[in-house]
Amino acid sequence: MNVIADIRNTMKKFPRRSVNYFLFCLAGVLIFLFGGIVPAYWNHVDLSKKINEEKRRIEEQGTLQPIFRSLQGLPVNASPSLKVPPRVALPRSEIEQVDASFREIARRLGMKMVSTVPDFVSAETSRDLAVTLKLKGDFDNFRNLLKSLGELPQVSRIEEFAIQRSGNSRALDITIKISLAVN
Repeated sequence: MNVIADIRNTMKKFPRRSVNYFLFCLAGVLIFLFGGIVPAYWNHVDLSKKINEEKRRIEEQGTLQPIFRSLQGLPVNASPSLKVPPRVALPRSEIEQVDASFREIARRLGMKMVSTVPDFVSAETSRDLAVTLKLKGDFDNFRNLLKSLGELPQVSRIEEFAIQRSGNSRALDITIKISLAVN
């Protein structure tokens, strides 16, 4: 209890104005600290992060610059365009041969033809015969298959295709729906 009494006696010895000045100066220092220094520190941290990111990007560009320059000097080869023959309608008498031609294309490309299902109802109502092809093969063969189908003169359009992964990592189950122009 003696300690509290000593503090009160000490406080009474200080002039009242000095305590007010001290509190006023302490408040000014705290306002300066939290109003100026702390936000400046946060800004400094953000700017340091941005500077480090820009330095990393500059180093990356410096690494890629020689590759870019070497590629600029290379001649640009035009990619071979697809050979699109003029579209010719398939006579109705040759519809049975469609399955054999699709199987030949699949065999030549290293794919396995599972089924060829023509939709004869669509051929009765329009001039196109919808055919659904189901194949097995890998993606590289699929790309070549699309190219080969585009080169057939009786194929008017490839309507849709679906790709699903088979059991192993490279094999794909491929379903393609195409339209053949028929007379």
